[in-house]
Amino acid sequence: MTKILHFIRFILVFNMPTKINDFITYAGAKYNSMHSKSRYTPLASKLTDLNDSITALDTAQKGTKSKPPTVSTSDRDKCFETAKKNIHIVGSSVQQMADDDPENAEITIKEAGFDVKKVSIRQKQTTKVEKGTEPNSAYVTGEGAGGHNFRMSTDNETWTILLGSRDSHKIVRGLTSGTVYYFQTSLALNDGEEGEWSDSVSIRID
Repeated sequence: MTKILHFIRFILVFNMPTKINDFITYAGAKYNSMHSKSRYTPLASKLTDLNDSITALDTAQKGTKSKPPTVSTSDRDKCFETAKKNIHIVGSSVQQMADDDPENAEITIKEAGFDVKKVSIRQKQTTKVEKGTEPNSAYVTGEGAGGHNFRMSTDNETWTILLGSRDSHKIVRGLTSGTVYYFQTSLALNDGEEGEWSDSVSIRID
């Protein structure tokens, strides 16, 4: 588990255009910023998917404007959704690279062509877990007020994301007797972002 060494986290900001032609320019700029830089070599296959989807969207957009149209708007919109999905995949991967290398996090995001914002990290969240009142359940509590994210694991390495909560508490049902479960929580921040995951806490379900 990664230890937090910094009190500032750099967050990638998409600022994605809603108009198709503007999006094509936007997404193409991100691809061009990354595909020739060795820093982003690990993202090669994802960048290829992004570039292919941008090309398909551009072709479809032109097809809807031709007379007569050669591409339907519904097919064009499907291409648009695919391209948006791929830019999110690439952006999420860039964010992971930034989180894995805090010293170079800001430049990692900026050189990819994305905007960046700073988020203050006061400290790691504390999580508590106890047996639930229902059979095969656990009651998980995160630190602080407001919405929280939750995840669990049986090996403290591979995590399953659980449905978040508007407060700091969650009842996790349907657990298996005789199994040790690990839980982590994080604060649900604005704009759909999340805080740092807490240290793991464990409980054995009897």
